[in-house]
Amino acid sequence: MAESLRRLVNIGTFTVLQDKLERWLGNYHINTCDQNVARCCEIIELNAKVQGQLFKLLSVTAESGGMFGGASIIKSRLLPFLGQNFFTSGGSVTADTSLSILAESAAKNRELDDLQDQYEVSLQDLEADLKARENEVQDLRDELIETKEELNRSLRTTTSDKMLNDVEIRELRRKLADAQDEIVKLRARSGLIDTYERQVRNLKDELSLSSTKKSYLDGRDVYSSLNSYRYTPRVGSPLSIDDPVQRVRQQNLISRWNDMFSQDRLDAMDTLRRYSDDYENNQRIIFLALQEAFSVAKCAFRQFKMKVRANLAATHIGPETLEEAVQDYVNRNTDLYDLPGMVADVLRGLNRSPKIYLPPDSTFAVVQPFIREACKLAWQMSALAHPLDIAVATDAELFDNNRYRRSYDSEYTAPLVNHHIWPALMQGSKVLMKGEACTRRGASLDLKQLSPRHTTNSANLDENKPKNRYTNILPYDHSRVILAPMVDEEDSSDYINANYIPGYTYGKEFIASQGPLPGTANDFWRMIWEQSVSIIVMLTKCSENNMDKCEHYWPHAANEPKCYNDLMVNVTSVSNMGKYDIHIMDVCLGDEKRVVKHFHFLEWPDFSAKVETTTLIEFITTVRQHITPDIKGPTVTHCSAGVGRTGTFITVDYLMQYVEDHDLSSQVDIFDWVIQMRDHRTTMVQTWAQYAFIHDCLSEIVERKKKLQNPEENGEVCIDNLAYEPDDLYENTKLGPLQTEL
Repeated sequence: MAESLRRLVNIGTFTVLQDKLERWLGNYHINTCDQNVARCCEIIELNAKVQGQLFKLLSVTAESGGMFGGASIIKSRLLPFLGQNFFTSGGSVTADTSLSILAESAAKNRELDDLQDQYEVSLQDLEADLKARENEVQDLRDELIETKEELNRSLRTTTSDKMLNDVEIRELRRKLADAQDEIVKLRARSGLIDTYERQVRNLKDELSLSSTKKSYLDGRDVYSSLNSYRYTPRVGSPLSIDDPVQRVRQQNLISRWNDMFSQDRLDAMDTLRRYSDDYENNQRIIFLALQEAFSVAKCAFRQFKMKVRANLAATHIGPETLEEAVQDYVNRNTDLYDLPGMVADVLRGLNRSPKIYLPPDSTFAVVQPFIREACKLAWQMSALAHPLDIAVATDAELFDNNRYRRSYDSEYTAPLVNHHIWPALMQGSKVLMKGEACTRRGASLDLKQLSPRHTTNSANLDENKPKNRYTNILPYDHSRVILAPMVDEEDSSDYINANYIPGYTYGKEFIASQGPLPGTANDFWRMIWEQSVSIIVMLTKCSENNMDKCEHYWPHAANEPKCYNDLMVNVTSVSNMGKYDIHIMDVCLGDEKRVVKHFHFLEWPDFSAKVETTTLIEFITTVRQHITPDIKGPTVTHCSAGVGRTGTFITVDYLMQYVEDHDLSSQVDIFDWVIQMRDHRTTMVQTWAQYAFIHDCLSEIVERKKKLQNPEENGEVCIDNLAYEPDDLYENTKLGPLQTEL
């Protein structure tokens, strides 16, 4: 039945019937009578067809209700239309009656429609009223929330005011305590008024003398004295080491040097103790003040000597050399220096140093008397024909027993210097007076504390953790090597445990990498190809002490190619050099082929420096010979973790190039270089033994250059390597302490 009703609806007969009635109405007065009758008949026929379909539907619908289903409805609704001659005057129901029934039915329909409209309007009014009530409730809720927030703010304000009052009370108490301390200090200083007055008088006298000397140096008198100066020939040369002036003044200056250590230094320490209770910091201040004094005095004397030489060159005659005349003039005028200017330069140098400090209410001028004496002594030592100087010293350097003695509070088994107390006095390379240094076992911790710390977010991702050999050796995000992501792979395909490391030549000269794992060998060769690497330096065996240190990531035999993803690696030749092997490999990707040289060092156990300095230096020299100018990519260096032996190798390589390009008198700071490497990868140079071994290598490198410059000198260099100690390196597969970090 529903299907028949659907077809009747789809036909749209009632719409057609309505259209015909409307067109008939529009043309009724135009049409003839026959045309109007024909139109009416057409509409009746169409209506009859529709009624026939409706009666069929009525019959089917009534049958669904049983034998008498819908009988009452049919009687009440259709019985008036079933009489004979319905549209004739002789029927039981007239045409007017039927029209009235239709009108009544239409009226009922209209009434029902009106009621429906009223119901819908009432429903809409109720919904609008409900919505208004909901808005009012929401407004009340918002108002309640605002009131609650205002109450919370008031509560917080009250609490903050109370806390501020407490803070003000504590601040006032602190200020009161500071004021009391200041009163104590002022009372203590009041007893020094007489001493200060004497110092002021001395300073005024020296200022007057210095002003006179400065005016003499800047005026015409110095030029007239230089122009009128004539060198008087003597039996001995003033440049001789045996010159009486040199010997007498040198002995006096050495005696004065000892007095400064035993008396002036202690007086300065007592002065500093009034402002700072940090004994070690006070020792550092004295040492740096002496270093700055010698640096400033040497620079000032160099300028003075150049000025003297330039003026004497125009008037000097005789068989004696100009240098002898200059030195003779310097010997006769040892007090022509600007002492206040040098003291000011030393104070500026102390203020720039980040290693020392004083409280905000004091300055380094409190040790000005010591600085003045140091500047005068440094000038006079520089004015000698064979000048005296202090030894170069840096923190955390290897303790040199030939130059220093340990302080009473040192740890005598510690190999590194924690800080210097007094410098060694030198004449050329000869040590005249030993200095004093403090060695402590914790000195190496300074290296660890000063080492930079950066983020390792990529290494700590869950998908990248299995790619790390050790859980505490992770690459920094800012310097890690980023691989090209692989197609249809996860985001972690760009990760490898490797960092760019600066070298002597440029900023990304090396890549420090961990030894490849079985699951990262493919990534390792991807890095070799993408970074255009031509040199690989391997500093570990694949297995040491029955422990896996590195995967065998190249073919085991020559001419037996092995594929690593899309890359094919083939060893074309193997050269055994005794303590290291050299593999020449062809690396192919499609039709493109590159040559990679693999240097495998075999004599260096993990965590140690148990290798001869000569062997490592010769190995680095061999590697350097293969790094030609046409090689553009970095050199990949790795051991097991890629930090200890790798950092030592890169440092020694840096020192070899530095010594080759500089004079032997130049200074090199190993400590600073290690810090620079650790800014790019953690724990570079891992143990004390390796740090000490670097100094041994530097000594060997310097001795080699000395022998090249002076072939007649053949001395032996003693190399004492320190034993390595336990370290904190954690394997990824099995956690456990292995060795102690530096």
